[in-house]
Amino acid sequence: MGELTKEEYDAEIRNILDKIKQDASYNAVEELTYLKQYLPIRLGWYYANMVNQIHQGNSWENIYVELEGKYLRAYSYPYAKEVFCLLLEYAQRDGFDFEVHRQTNILKSLDSDYSFYADLFDICSVACQEFSPEVYLKVYLRLFETEEKIGFLVHQRVVGKYVFSEALEEFTWVRDITNMGYLIHELDCKNSYPFVLVESKGNYWLINMLAKDLRMLDKQVLWIRKPLVFFSDKVKIEDTLSVSVSSIEYLGEIVAITPVELERSSGYNEVNTDYVLQYIQEVLCTGKMLNIISDGFTAGGLSISPILRKKFNRLTGYGLQVDDYNLCLSCFGNYLDYLSNIYQTNIYKLVERKPQKHFSIVIPARNSSETLKYTIRTCLEQTYDDYEILVSDNSTGSNCSVYALCKELNNPKIRYLKTPGDLRLVKNFEYAYLHATGEYIFAIGSDDGILPWALEVLDEVISENPDEEIIQWERGFYAWPGFNGVQQNQFVIPRLYQKGHYQLFYRDSIDYMATVLKYPERMYELPMLYNNSCFKRSYLKTLLDRVGCLWDGICQDIDMGIITAAIHEKILNLKYPLTVVGMSSGSAGAKSNAVEETSEGLLEAIKEGQALGNTGGFGKSYYEQWIPQTLTDTNMLYSSILRAIGKGVLSESYLTQILDWKQVFTDIASEIDIRDVAFDKKIHEMRYAATMHGEKFLEWFDKNIYEQKLCPVRWDEEMQKKYQIQPYIVGTTAEGTVTLDASKYGVTDIYGAVQLFVKMTGLG
Repeated sequence: MGELTKEEYDAEIRNILDKIKQDASYNAVEELTYLKQYLPIRLGWYYANMVNQIHQGNSWENIYVELEGKYLRAYSYPYAKEVFCLLLEYAQRDGFDFEVHRQTNILKSLDSDYSFYADLFDICSVACQEFSPEVYLKVYLRLFETEEKIGFLVHQRVVGKYVFSEALEEFTWVRDITNMGYLIHELDCKNSYPFVLVESKGNYWLINMLAKDLRMLDKQVLWIRKPLVFFSDKVKIEDTLSVSVSSIEYLGEIVAITPVELERSSGYNEVNTDYVLQYIQEVLCTGKMLNIISDGFTAGGLSISPILRKKFNRLTGYGLQVDDYNLCLSCFGNYLDYLSNIYQTNIYKLVERKPQKHFSIVIPARNSSETLKYTIRTCLEQTYDDYEILVSDNSTGSNCSVYALCKELNNPKIRYLKTPGDLRLVKNFEYAYLHATGEYIFAIGSDDGILPWALEVLDEVISENPDEEIIQWERGFYAWPGFNGVQQNQFVIPRLYQKGHYQLFYRDSIDYMATVLKYPERMYELPMLYNNSCFKRSYLKTLLDRVGCLWDGICQDIDMGIITAAIHEKILNLKYPLTVVGMSSGSAGAKSNAVEETSEGLLEAIKEGQALGNTGGFGKSYYEQWIPQTLTDTNMLYSSILRAIGKGVLSESYLTQILDWKQVFTDIASEIDIRDVAFDKKIHEMRYAATMHGEKFLEWFDKNIYEQKLCPVRWDEEMQKKYQIQPYIVGTTAEGTVTLDASKYGVTDIYGAVQLFVKMTGLG
């Protein structure tokens, strides 16, 4: 066979599966090996490969290694149903009835059959009327089988407390779900925040049962019932709150309140649930943080309510729309209460305390002592004295190398900080920023460097511009040995500089946003408060006031760059270098953009993501569900823009007038690598997101992206050359940018790169 079309590739998969089915002695390894030359590898190939392994008598145990992370749940597309049938067969062979029922329900949902919920609601109604160990165990199992994860975890605690303790050890996979660590803490601690349960159509008995469960766990419970419906074209929705307040009743120790829905002749109905929730938080619960349990659709609407969005944080992110029928977890209230929970300390005190140093250099680190020692060395050789170096250690398990390094350096300027458990990168940054004691704060990575004059120059600029919250500067670049093949040792000086000539200027918000929308590749020009800009301590309060949160997006740099650019009319810039960005093989940014080319690597990445997201994890906001989550740079840029719209930081006009959705999808698709073993899942997640933009858009997407991206490409030497990173060109451009091979100058680390920068520019 020569080149294959998409149709021929699909036919080959079907042919292999037919032969396996018809011939007990047939081994498809040769045909599968041949097809594996064609990228992207499709879900059908992984399915056929697993079927063939089983056909040859190999262990079923490999099924999760082979298939995990390569398919979307509850979304019917080529071979998705076949994969779930295989998982069902595995559960049947294993004899695990509860898993059999769960997989059966998933298969039903692929055909839009949700009848299995009726059984759950029926048993919940029985549980609400009598306490019986047998009934409570049935509820426990039905919650598992219907994937009602939030309800399952709550009920699990009740079963463990009142029925039998062994139940707490069952189904620990639930603990791996994003932000379940937060919920577990709230369920297990004595002084948890109040729980608000929001009833919606059809889930009365489930909400009723969970309200009872939470009271059995000694939690404060408030219940927002289904709304009362009135017809009116004249009454304003905000004027209906008094009706809801008058409906308050006490069901034992549970407070119940009924919202109001206004039917309009236009067909556009309004519900005052957001006003009710605000009243509960401010009046009934005296300003406390609230834990919200509702279905996903309700949480979505509440999250973009103009009166709630700054204080509403959906902790269960968006997946597929079918997931929104299940319960999800949110919190509503002061963001600092939420942080005090996940960081296990009083964050209010950290935000309010007075500065102890003029500058804080923050370095979030994770298993990175080998590069960190050179980064710290650049920080210690400053021509300015009033500063601290704060190292926030988020290293895994028993890895104490970062701690040992800080102890070995034994310098009074170094403050060592250990994170309270595993945190995703964004939260490590946030945790470190909050513990910084400087009047002005900025972060660098544990493979970056600071130029010797950086703090002295900043002090001079600040003294002349004391009211500026944000100051931005230029950066050099250095690629460590071993980074990205031919890019290693690349060293860049952005332009020709003159000592002491800082060339101050202001860049306005419109310019920042217009630039990244037209040229997404220039996203790192944004004021990211990391490597290229610093912020005044007062900016923490500005963020809380204007946005309602701190570092809470998909990434620590681009997301904060969008937020910072959006809420400032103008930002002070220096055309002067203060830092050198380093990229090493251990760089968090490099890892996030790395292509997973093996199933084992993908599985490891999934497990790490689960561990890091268990507390303080990332969940898509309402508008972020309109694009897929591929975690490439451009994807994170658009995700950050959509999150800012949801928070009210950017106008909703971006959705209809400014963003070119075809360009957005084209840009994101261009960064999905055909070598990625999860390619098939990502392109189908992308297609699912495209359905949210209407039939015409989906038709355009299928023709211009979907069909083209799925055309098989033979991965031969010629194709491999096309995907190779081109060597950088040594020399000086007409604009004055200098690019060198740093190894020619004896440079092997960021400290050496900083010294070379000083020597080459003459700015020292």
